[in-house]
Amino acid sequence: MNAILNPLGIDDPHLLRLYDYWAEKRGERTGPSRKEIDPGELSWILPRLMLIDVADTIGEFHVRLMGTEVANEFGQDRTGMKFSDIEGVENLDKIFERYVRVGRTGIPDYERARPVSDLRSFRGYSRLMLPLSDDGERVSMILVGLAYFGRAVST
Repeated sequence: MNAILNPLGIDDPHLLRLYDYWAEKRGERTGPSRKEIDPGELSWILPRLMLIDVADTIGEFHVRLMGTEVANEFGQDRTGMKFSDIEGVENLDKIFERYVRVGRTGIPDYERARPVSDLRSFRGYSRLMLPLSDDGERVSMILVGLAYFGRAVST
């Protein structure tokens, strides 16, 4: 792990390790391709990963894969869902803005946040979004790593 180079201020060691893995695969490109990401090399974080297909509109972004720990935290496995089909989170637009930004700019994103919902309580999380690119320039997918902290808080 190269903790000296931490341009996003990542404070979770697993997410920093994921960032280092991605950066090594990326090289000088916008991001590595999905084919270059080897699940066997990520077994230590697979339950906390998501793969998101990027589309022209945020509603068409698509959850290709949701790890089991992420599904448990959200209370449902959203694999196969479009973003437009996700319900029950009040601050979803704010969350989706960050996905759009990564999809359009190819710049990784990191934040600590908490979903807001009147349907259930959530723990806080740290989320790292890393662009993947089939052609080395245009973002085709986003690799998302999550780390959870604190107790679930009712809103």
